[in-house]
Order: sequence, then structure tokens, then C-alpha cells
Amino acid sequence: MSTYTVFVQEQQGADDVSFKEQEISSEFSQYDDAVDVAKALVDASLFSGYRSGMSARQLYQTYLLQGVDPMVVPVRCDAIFSASQYAKQRCAEICARFDLMH
Repeated sequence: MSTYTVFVQEQQGADDVSFKEQEISSEFSQYDDAVDVAKALVDASLFSGYRSGMSARQLYQTYLLQGVDPMVVPVRCDAIFSASQYAKQRCAEICARFDLMH
């Protein structure tokens, strides 16, 4: 049975292009469980970077500069989780939700 570990990369700073990597959780027996943890990390990063009136594009750019980049290891060939693709989708959803509230 395969197991999956979630790792996260965080940018060190705006002027520093290096990343630090840390293990978030030991092991998940199910790939989807590991992806759920990775998505929650991306969502937390997006919500912390959101500012009122921000467009989805602006939020995504902020995420790319300051957000966390979780990875699920090992990656199955038939099920690859991309944090940046997920974040791009969520930016539009988050901005639309907050726009409706204001």
C-alpha cells in the first residue's frame, strides 16, 4: 500500500527566491486525504493574503509571491495535485464570494 506525505515550501521573503521545505504530516494512506490537507494549506494562504477589493489575478499574484506551495509525495501518475492550479481556481471563487458580501 502506498503512503503519501505532504510537504510545504514557503518563500523566505520578497527579495529571497530561496524556499524552506518542511514536512507537514507523517503519512496518509489515501492520496485524496493528503490532497485535502494540501488544499487546506493553500486556502489558508489565500485567505490570509486577500484584501478587500482584490481581483482574482491580484490574489493569485500575491499567492505566488507569498503563499505556501504544498506537495504530495509520492505523486501517482494518474493523480497529480498542483497547488498553483488549485490556487488560481480558488482566487476567483474567494474574490467573487467577498465581492458579493460588500
